[in-house]
Amino acid sequence: MAGSRIGRLVSETAVYGISSVVGRLINFLLFPLYSQVFPPDVYQPVAILYAAFIFFNILYQHGMESAYLKFATDRKENQGRSQAFGTAVVSISSVGLVISAIIWLLPGPVSDLIQLDARYADLLMLGGWILLLDALAIVPFADLRLRNKPWTFAGIRLANVTVNVGLNVWFIFGMEWGVRGVLMANVVASAVSLGLLLPTLAGRFGRPDGALWSKLLRFGLPFVP
Repeated sequence: MAGSRIGRLVSETAVYGISSVVGRLINFLLFPLYSQVFPPDVYQPVAILYAAFIFFNILYQHGMESAYLKFATDRKENQGRSQAFGTAVVSISSVGLVISAIIWLLPGPVSDLIQLDARYADLLMLGGWILLLDALAIVPFADLRLRNKPWTFAGIRLANVTVNVGLNVWFIFGMEWGVRGVLMANVVASAVSLGLLLPTLAGRFGRPDGALWSKLLRFGLPFVP
C-alpha cells in the first residue's frame, strides 16, 4: 500500500516537473529565434519587461499559492477547501487588478521604475495583461496539484507553450508585428491557459471569507521578501 502511494507520488511529481521543464525549455529555445530576427536594441524593451515580470509576479502572487496549498490541505472537507480556493482567488484577482490598473493608468512612472523607454508604453500595457492572466491561473494550477490531476496540469501547461510558440512564429513572420508580436503571443497563450482552467475555477470556487483571508495573508506575505 505504502509502495503504491510512493510510486504514484513519484510519477505525479515527474509529470509536474517534466511538463514545467519542457515548457520552459521550449520557450528558452525561442531566444535564438529572437536574436536572429531582432537587433539587440529592438529586442531590449522585451528583455527589460520579462526581467521586471520576475519581480512583479511576486507582488501579484503575494504568497497565495503556498498559503492556499497549506490551508486547503488542512481543510479536509470539500466546503472548507472551496472556501480557501475562493478566498485565495479573490485575493489574487483584487491585488492583480490594482497593480495592472496602475500599469495601464500610469505607464510613465512605471516605465521609469523599470527603466523602460517611454516609447514602449504599449508593450508595458500588454505586460499588464500577461501578469494579470498568469496570476489568475496560479491558484487553479495549485488546486490541480492538490487534487492529483497531473495530466490535466501538464496538458494545460503544454497547450500554453504550443500556442505561444505557434503565435510567435505567426505574429513575427506572418503578421510582421515585430517585438509586439512576442508579447501578443504571450497574452493569447495566457488567456488560453486561463480558459482551460475555467472548469476548475467554476467547480471549486467557494464563498470568500475575511477571517480566512487574514490567515492566508499572514502565512503568504513572508514569502514575498
